[in-house]
Amino acid sequence: MRIENLKLKISSGFTLLELIVVISITGILAAMVTANFLRIRTAQEIQNAANDMTSKVRGIQNAVLSGGLVNNPGTGTKTGADAYDMVFTANTQQYTIDYIFNNPNSTSTSAETMSLPVNVKINNITVNGVDLTPVRIRMSAPFGEVSISGAINRVVQINLTHLKTGLNKAVIIDGISGRIAVQ
Repeated sequence: MRIENLKLKISSGFTLLELIVVISITGILAAMVTANFLRIRTAQEIQNAANDMTSKVRGIQNAVLSGGLVNNPGTGTKTGADAYDMVFTANTQQYTIDYIFNNPNSTSTSAETMSLPVNVKINNITVNGVDLTPVRIRMSAPFGEVSISGAINRVVQINLTHLKTGLNKAVIIDGISGRIAVQ
């Protein structure tokens, strides 16, 4: 009877080998989940940067078409800007937006400087397929005419790159149709 009780105690529980296998499998799964999470996070960072830029350009397009009021430094009153300039430069992490007023002083007012997320930069800019930097995109009232570096009917592709992973997204501004999209 004593021997049977001893056998029951020996056969109950897990062996050291079984515990090592379970812990190893758990570690491998945790490493895979972490790597996948980081990949998704970097993809989301570049997507958000492209969406933010697209949203800002569409907001400017809307302000031009609707006659949104801004402070006119030439007259000291709130009026609709005659145009908005957006200046994009390759290998930077920011772009600028200016208001243009066709008053006697032909005033250009710096509205804001937009910064991209820390790990995202403007890699290069193409106008009708040709690299160009800096690029000035002007949206003019009242019809929202888009001119790119002084010429109309052009298409700009602003390529964003994630600095750590090299992932790319493109913001396309079509000066012909006025379409603004992320690719």
